[in-house]
Amino acid sequence: MGAALLGVNLFEGEDGAFILSSFLAGIAGALFASYTRYVTPAYWDLTLSIQFVAAIIVGALPVSGAQYWGQLLVFGLPLVIDHFALLPPASDGTGGLTSGDLNALIYGALLLCSALRPGG
Repeated sequence: MGAALLGVNLFEGEDGAFILSSFLAGIAGALFASYTRYVTPAYWDLTLSIQFVAAIIVGALPVSGAQYWGQLLVFGLPLVIDHFALLPPASDGTGGLTSGDLNALIYGALLLCSALRPGG
């Protein structure tokens, strides 16, 4: 709104941002494909899309450094849980809590907290 009041064409700005991000994503994909030498659609599944959406929503919270906390919680916390084995191993047949289940619970809690904030 403020940019429009200053005379900036919002359509051109949004269009330019989309073109630039598409270009960078294409370059990143080409570099990834040349590095791995084999690419399948299985590398990018629904879980990765949900992680990106959760990181964007948590990063938009009106808290100082929210974008960094969102990235750390969404992408870093699952790695910490898996690396340090913070969950007890599930015995056969008990259906214990896995790291994927814990990650889903954390994403849900983060999204719920962001939805409950004023103006969320």
